Amino acid sequence: MRWEFTQAATRALLQVQATIPNQAGLEWDSGLELLAALTEDPEGSGVAWLHSMGVDGSTWIESRLPTLLVRDASLLQRQCEECSHGKDLLRLMPLSLTGLLRSARHFASEQFCDPTINSEALLAAVFERSPKGKRWLLKAGFHSDKASETLFGPALHLEEPLDLDRGEIPMGWIRLVDAVGNRLREGLRVLEDFYRFVKEDRWLVERLKRMRHQVDTLLVQIPGTSQILDNRDVEGDSGAGLWTGSERPRKEGNDLQRSNWKRVQEAFRSIEEHAKLAIPGLSRQWEGLRYEAYTLEKKASGTPSSTLSQAAMMLLVSNQCLLGLERTVREAIRGGVDMIQLREKNLPDRELLALAKKTRQWTRDEGALFILNDRPDLAVLSEADGVHLGTSDIAPAEARRIVGKDSLIGASSHNVPDREAATMGGADYLGVGPMFPSKTKAFQEYVCPDYLHSFADWQRPPWFAIGGINLETIDQVRALGAVRIAISNAICQSEDPQAMARALRLALGIGPRK
Repeated sequence: MRWEFTQAATRALLQVQATIPNQAGLEWDSGLELLAALTEDPEGSGVAWLHSMGVDGSTWIESRLPTLLVRDASLLQRQCEECSHGKDLLRLMPLSLTGLLRSARHFASEQFCDPTINSEALLAAVFERSPKGKRWLLKAGFHSDKASETLFGPALHLEEPLDLDRGEIPMGWIRLVDAVGNRLREGLRVLEDFYRFVKEDRWLVERLKRMRHQVDTLLVQIPGTSQILDNRDVEGDSGAGLWTGSERPRKEGNDLQRSNWKRVQEAFRSIEEHAKLAIPGLSRQWEGLRYEAYTLEKKASGTPSSTLSQAAMMLLVSNQCLLGLERTVREAIRGGVDMIQLREKNLPDRELLALAKKTRQWTRDEGALFILNDRPDLAVLSEADGVHLGTSDIAPAEARRIVGKDSLIGASSHNVPDREAATMGGADYLGVGPMFPSKTKAFQEYVCPDYLHSFADWQRPPWFAIGGINLETIDQVRALGAVRIAISNAICQSEDPQAMARALRLALGIGPRK
């Protein structure tokens, strides 16, 4: 399904994006900020919908909703025009809005009969997915019964209704919740332990742990859970002991990951569907966790080498960035940079490692590769995706013994002998240059056009043109056959790294990052 937004919804989301912290993750509740943006917009239809749901217009004036960052009207309008395609807008949104936007798309398609996300759909999502936003709405006079019927439709009438509120809880229902809940917790625990002890992926471990706690919180809200142990009947379970030959073998870590991700996702789907029979309000929350599990599996299964094949823009950064390192890294990735290479030549090892660990976290948050320059040992300690080696550094084959087979190794290449040595040594990508004079690094000579022309039929490894590339020189680079570029000063010294990255990506002739 495509993502589409009305102008009012786009304005509101851009206002929220500019207000909340860049590091806001999935756990951040952005409901109040979104309410503030929607109720401040005189052209949006959200205010009218709130009136129809019983909210008094004077209420939000006195309710002290968060103060949004004041945006220049012309700048906001220009950003709206740049985000005419829904995916362009999504790329700018922080992780904290993920669940709200999924709910809004559902409401737009299913309840409001229009796939375009509008103000009403966003408000409905706030009511459904944001605890803070829901409390504010109810306090402001929001009619929850009327809203529930609008959002979820009339209650489903069964031939034998599950009247859970009056204690008429079938034993089969209790056993189902018990079995599915156990399957969920077990699968999440296996994955959590695997990424903690085998992969040592702190980012995934934190999210799996949080998901496991969310599961426990939702399970205790299901009627009948206090009777689970009394109704557990392992010997009488008609499905106990049934298995196919493909269920038992685990030949490698990938098999373990794949099987447990599927176990978790199928369990989420099962409890979500059954919850619709009696507790539809909870089913939406189970659905949100299921989609989050899909997203986490994708992030977990993506290897650096598979991600590299899709990369087109690399940014070389240091502590000299105009807007600071963290802000530049995050905004550049949101603008279209696929890889970040940290290049600090003069820091002591301890400071360099600390900075590399921070950069690793920022790139992981934003979904980009992280490469450390020169130091394979510190690349391993900082959990970088790889290391980049200059022509005077150790050979790629030697670095491979340090970083391992799954990490990326990049190598600088100024001429054919460099290229052959790097390729034969097992480099995963090449940095070809310098192309032009650079403000970042002084060069004695530059690559000749003939060398670049020799890459015309070059397939592997992929190569990035580097050195003095900016909006004025990028057309020359493309004319010489480059399809990937490495940039530094053009973005690092820009007052708007995100816009500059987007402009360079467009000039390179490629679409937004996926």
